[in-house]
Amino acid sequence: MPENRLVGGSESDPHSWPWVIQLTYRGTHRCGGALIDEEFVITAAHCFARSRNPAMYRVRVGAHRSGSGRGHFIRNISTHSLFNVLWPSSFDVALVRLIIVFHRTSMKSLSSTCFRIGPPVKLNETETARTICLPSLPSVAHQMCVVAGEQSIF
Repeated sequence: MPENRLVGGSESDPHSWPWVIQLTYRGTHRCGGALIDEEFVITAAHCFARSRNPAMYRVRVGAHRSGSGRGHFIRNISTHSLFNVLWPSSFDVALVRLIIVFHRTSMKSLSSTCFRIGPPVKLNETETARTICLPSLPSVAHQMCVVAGEQSIF
């Protein structure tokens, strides 16, 4: 089975995971990621195996379907120093710094039982996203885990 599929997944309600971004390479979907603050996105290092040139990529935020939302330029890409494309399952993490720094505005709070949702980020009058705030405690065994991202579902 191709590695870009999520087995047993389902499409989420629009904008229910407001920190999920889409990374595109030359206008085509490449990977998902998470908006960790107004300037940075965390994603997988293997997403940049084709090129490390930031000009080849865009980060789409506030999207629900591929191609929607708003695209933003990338300032630089930093992959883990021990990541090796020949063994992509180890140290497969990258930070992407965006050129445009988002500005926080007030927005009604969303509730979530799995995550603490970060402060809102206003992208424009119709598109909104939020930063993710990961738990500070280690995960607990036998609790439900949710995976959200830009993938095909089967």
